[in-house]
Amino acid sequence: GRQLTVVCSFFLVGSFTSLTIEPGMGENIFGVSDGAQAFLNYGFQGAVITTILASITWQLAASAFPIAFLNNPATFILLVIALFLERIGLCAGAWVLASVQKKIMKFEYDEVYVGTPEERIENDHADKEFDSDAGHLYGGGFTGHV
Repeated sequence: GRQLTVVCSFFLVGSFTSLTIEPGMGENIFGVSDGAQAFLNYGFQGAVITTILASITWQLAASAFPIAFLNNPATFILLVIALFLERIGLCAGAWVLASVQKKIMKFEYDEVYVGTPEERIENDHADKEFDSDAGHLYGGGFTGHV
């Protein structure tokens, strides 16, 4: 959940701090070169600021002053919120995205599309039999030259 929140904040702050100044028009911010202006238009500086302020600063503060950090009432409130979100699974991004995709795309179990093993045998579409050495690496580079 924390990683998903950090990544979303990177994109959000990056979109807020991106510029729409067209290089070569003579209106570059702070009078920087056209190449530097093109770089600033991407919003990368916002992602760097987010990394430093939103991630690293709090870790440094917690490691430098652990007792003061843990005694802070805001820390307790944030901890309770984080544990609640973790408990209900709302911030488990993969599950949320998979659930939304399943509903939108109307996915079904594999048996709906290819049938059960018994149905495949009845329709002459049984699973293929593989050699006992399936999954092993072959070739001169793996078994040596003969």
